[in-house]
Amino acid sequence: MKTAFLKTCSRLGLSRIARGLTGHGVRILAYHGFCDGDEARFQPMLFMRAQTFRARMQRLLESGHRVISLAEAVRRLETRDIEPGLAVITIDDGWHGIHEHAWPVLRELDLPATVYVCSYYAQCQLPVLNVFARYLVWRSPLPVVALDGLAPGLAGQQALADRAARNLLADNLSGHADAMLAPAERLAFMRTVATRLEVDIEPVLARRTFHLMSPAQLGELAATGVALELHTHRHRFPPEDRAACGEEIERNRRFLADITGTTSTHFCYPSGEYGLHQKAWLRELGVRSATTTRHGLSYAGMDAMELPRFLDSDAHSPELFDAALAGLLAILREPAATLRRSLAD
Repeated sequence: MKTAFLKTCSRLGLSRIARGLTGHGVRILAYHGFCDGDEARFQPMLFMRAQTFRARMQRLLESGHRVISLAEAVRRLETRDIEPGLAVITIDDGWHGIHEHAWPVLRELDLPATVYVCSYYAQCQLPVLNVFARYLVWRSPLPVVALDGLAPGLAGQQALADRAARNLLADNLSGHADAMLAPAERLAFMRTVATRLEVDIEPVLARRTFHLMSPAQLGELAATGVALELHTHRHRFPPEDRAACGEEIERNRRFLADITGTTSTHFCYPSGEYGLHQKAWLRELGVRSATTTRHGLSYAGMDAMELPRFLDSDAHSPELFDAALAGLLAILREPAATLRRSLAD
């Protein structure tokens, strides 16, 4: 029904009208990981098939948008030098699939992009435990599983019947591995879990979908002009602890500086979660902009510490993507605010 509605809007010329009304809003697109396995069925908001990403980038160019770097977009927003049809590509976390699937498309189409990198898993080169555990539990063919002896609180049969039960079990497993096991022991633990779940873990590990890029791979991207920016060290930005947030940013920044030789000054809130008071912390830490998971367009004069984005997904239809580019989605979601900003420009 949503796709049919958007098609009707396009036929009626509403997308063209929306494009005119919101032309001076910068479209910041957000992506995460990329894959060629079943990970997009597991979490389509987190993993996108390679062919979907290529189709998206081609539609972006065919729509007449000009893709600029995040740094240029922030500068233009600050100086109110916004021309119609500007777009920015951002990619969160630093997943291995960026190197394998997205980067070749970006190079081929000559598109600038920013990758927000979490440094811990890029350094240790283990699968990201909480996501990996959820995938293994999702992938299991079993309705129940016996995990006695693996971790405290896991005695007896564990139900895998619904999403809530699966996610709770996965979070308990990854939490135990993260808190109680040394890094060198964690992969062996996950192999044992996979065996109990009757999941063949080796093809999954070989694809490296749940790994982040290595420092060498990140260096390859940076050498071709991909901007590497801040996403904290451990994907944590606690709202109650200024010192911990500062440490997360500085460790992240040092890691990226060793790769790029430059100082990263743009930031993405982990999971889009932050307190309004933390914007001041970021400014004190030398951060120039911060992107959120809130949908919308970025206009001149907007707070650079709360830049909205469109979070694309493998589950989104091409029509939804087109509506986001046209600005129609922003109008439909926040009509009064979007039109007020559009008229102000």
